[in-house]
Amino acid sequence: MARRATVIRGARAKAEHVLVLDAGNSLLYDDEGPDSAPGAVSAAVMDQLGYDAVALGSGDLSALGPEGVARLRDEASFTLLSANAYAAGSSELAAAPYALLNLGERRLAVIGLTDVRDTPGWEIRDPLQAVKALMRQLRREADVIILLSHAAQNTNRQIALGVKGIDVIIMGGSQTLAEPTRLGSSNTLLLHAEGMAGANVGLAELYFDAQANLAEFDWERIRLDAQIPEDMQTLRWLFSLWD
Repeated sequence: MARRATVIRGARAKAEHVLVLDAGNSLLYDDEGPDSAPGAVSAAVMDQLGYDAVALGSGDLSALGPEGVARLRDEASFTLLSANAYAAGSSELAAAPYALLNLGERRLAVIGLTDVRDTPGWEIRDPLQAVKALMRQLRREADVIILLSHAAQNTNRQIALGVKGIDVIIMGGSQTLAEPTRLGSSNTLLLHAEGMAGANVGLAELYFDAQANLAEFDWERIRLDAQIPEDMQTLRWLFSLWD
């Protein structure tokens, strides 16, 4: 996380507007810490690094359970997202389906999707239908629409091809996308940084034209190895959690 902090600080030093996002299954790898509640340390680190929104993967839902999700939903500074995960036997979503964020003159909608797996305590519904149900409303509310998706890569491709108006899909999970890909009538950009949880971070520079269309982009997948220096302020803060 201290290396991740270095990358994030560097991005903020270069750009006026920066979003820090996560596409899911990042709240289930806690080492034993001062707070034994599942996900507490991971969420505290994400707060410290200034994350804006975090999608829930099925692994997060399984590790946290309904009480843990509710706790983080109330306590975290970032927004937990899932447009298709429901408490079992109810119509109650596990988290907010999307977040609306202002970046300069742009209004962004960030949608979260959970991968479909048999997860006790939860009902995870079809991701494609969940996105379709939101799009009419979000096209009115936002200039730019970003999808944080832990769904399978083929599902993300189906969404890009079948749902008009999504600008970027940031994909989680272990199914590697070697290079950025643009698909569909909206020329939706698909990006994927991870392969192993926490090993990489993706850095995207997105350039929108006057009509809020994604005109250009730069993309880098950064390996968080010893070549990236650890941010000492974050490292000291991490050590303080166990003092």
